[in-house]
Amino acid sequence: MLGYEFPSDSIQALEVALMRTYYLPSISKLLNKTREFIYRPQKRYDDTSIMLTEIIKWGLKSERGQEALQRVNSIHRRF
Repeated sequence: MLGYEFPSDSIQALEVALMRTYYLPSISKLLNKTREFIYRPQKRYDDTSIMLTEIIKWGLKSERGQEALQRVNSIHRRF
């Protein structure tokens, strides 16, 4: 509903949330080391958007929300 009623707010909230995490020295250092933010920033943004949309749209307790959360945790587990 949020994406339909307030699409620009949803986009701006995601951008602020991502930007805010990059200010943390440990995350900035990791992103620089992996070069993810240098070579594939749009992919990182898109992937984050997709995962959060699944959780927001279907709910955290839904099967799809749980799958999205598990995927996010799986991707970040090694860090």
